[in-house]
Amino acid sequence: MAALHFPVMPSEAEAFGLVALEAMVMGVPTILSRAGSGEELAEEGRSILIRPGDAYDLSRKIRQLFSDETARKRMSDRARKFVVSRYTAEGRLQKTLEVYLRCMRRRSGS
Repeated sequence: MAALHFPVMPSEAEAFGLVALEAMVMGVPTILSRAGSGEELAEEGRSILIRPGDAYDLSRKIRQLFSDETARKRMSDRARKFVVSRYTAEGRLQKTLEVYLRCMRRRSGS
């Protein structure tokens, strides 16, 4: 994936952008749909957003990012820092344990 200029994910529905996170942690800028988790991942210039189902918007954003190496580099740096700081193994473990604990409390009626 690191050999890509950038992946394009024009999904019309997406629960969680794992492929986008994988690209971002490798320092690869992404073009994401506003559907699903795209907006959260793209905040603060970490990715470029497109309107779902809008081929014109998609082609314009691809050309824009492809022609601007400085923007790709800036986006890559921001994206990588975001993923590394927010999605650590310890953090994911803690969030998973919290889900299990909530489920156990609900089941026991607490």
